[in-house]
Amino acid sequence: MQENERVMLTKLHIQNFKSLKEVTLDLQPVNLLIGPNNSGKTNLLKAVEFLGNYRLSEMSLDKFRQDCFKHEDVEIVVGAEAAEQSYVGKYKLDVSKDGLERWRYYNGQEEGDVRATPELREFLKTLDEIQLYRPNPLKFTEAEPIISSVTIQEDVANLIPFLETLRDEYRENFAQIEEDIRKCLPEFQDIRFKTVAPTTNSNDNRTFKKWGLFSEVSKMTYWAEELSEGVLYFVALLCIIHQPKPPKLLLLEEPERGIHPRRIKEVMDFIFNLSQSKGIQVIMTSHHPYVLNEFEDIPEAVFVFDKDEDGATQVRNLQKDIIAPSNEENDKQGLPRIKFTQDLAEHWFSGFLGGVPA
Repeated sequence: MQENERVMLTKLHIQNFKSLKEVTLDLQPVNLLIGPNNSGKTNLLKAVEFLGNYRLSEMSLDKFRQDCFKHEDVEIVVGAEAAEQSYVGKYKLDVSKDGLERWRYYNGQEEGDVRATPELREFLKTLDEIQLYRPNPLKFTEAEPIISSVTIQEDVANLIPFLETLRDEYRENFAQIEEDIRKCLPEFQDIRFKTVAPTTNSNDNRTFKKWGLFSEVSKMTYWAEELSEGVLYFVALLCIIHQPKPPKLLLLEEPERGIHPRRIKEVMDFIFNLSQSKGIQVIMTSHHPYVLNEFEDIPEAVFVFDKDEDGATQVRNLQKDIIAPSNEENDKQGLPRIKFTQDLAEHWFSGFLGGVPA
């Protein structure tokens, strides 16, 4: 395998992480997690994020014990493959209640010590680049000091210096963000910056700037604090998607949040194009039926979350565990097959797919 070859996570098996007592997911390039609030979707994202931070610090150990264990050790098995090699292998991470972690090579029956192979290096590199994004519009409406930044922070708090860096050093990326803004928010034409005084310390000698969107119609710049939360969140998503050095595994919570329903398809197109063009794997959660409908051609990429009577998360794959068994049962009874994918949202709303509030 070439050193720069992309590695995709293909299987994820998690035991004893928060509400995830024992769940298994066969992952696709873009994956959607649906289900009611508190069903375990965010816990799964945190489990994947934990893989990228598996070396625990002493400062985080107490919180780790409190948040992640109920008298059991955590076990996470990850299957991975490379773009030009069908099988890289499976790796198992065991973490005890004492915070002791160990990676093991795992083939289903036997375990062995992990050896420093090119496959392992690429696998661990993928884990190192896992990023869970939680854009917080309140964080990027205030003026920020301009410090070169080519990656976007988890909460997108560095949006202003990030956009400035793109404008000066990665003009194609910056131009793409502006083009997508014009396409999806036609009332705005481009991004503007303005130098302002420091907001907290008048003795701070750094350059502070705020940002906004210019409207050709009104001939005005609407600064960030004047923009709606939906517009702010949309720009944050564009920054995540078009960053020059994106993570290999992108985790998103409700990317449709605050965005007008008519724009959701465009947002999903951005995400699918990102995965296809740059080899980025995406795991995302959503509560929106329009997002689910974008997966009508790939139901195997949808995972339905519920909880059992004991509060443990149950995960079912839409194709393997719901659609296929239903059609097989209808075949046995001589009944017509249900065309689930013609309107996934309607079947979800009806409760037929599960993953809805009780």
